[in-house]
Amino acid sequence: MAKKSKRKRLVKQLDAVCNELIKLRDEHTCQYCLKVVSGQGCHWAHIIGGRGLYLRWDVLNSIVLCFHHHQLWHRGNITFDGWFRAKFKARWLYLTSPVLSQAGMFMERRYIVWKFTNADLEEKLARLKQKLKELKSEIPKGR
Repeated sequence: MAKKSKRKRLVKQLDAVCNELIKLRDEHTCQYCLKVVSGQGCHWAHIIGGRGLYLRWDVLNSIVLCFHHHQLWHRGNITFDGWFRAKFKARWLYLTSPVLSQAGMFMERRYIVWKFTNADLEEKLARLKQKLKELKSEIPKGR
């Protein structure tokens, strides 16, 4: 039970750090409509769904969307692939480029399901915390 609790705690910490990092990086601005958003209207969103964990905390797979556009995205009322591909071409190529999976097969990142150990999650958390610290240090005081 303690092992599972530790894993859940790590996932929650990773989500919190990545959420803060992406909102800071994107300056709390919806990347679709360019509206500055805050509070519950400011959403950390994934280009490729975050359920599989492989891309869940990948900053290149994450953007800020306002509540409205995030909802439209999930309902399928708007297809963001073409928009994202045009606006963030290098990131789209990264997300769709083949990499070696744990099974030893080359697959697009978006199709990979990866089994992370707690040690893997701890390492990922440390890296994200470092990125967040670096980003915060770049922000001018008083902003």
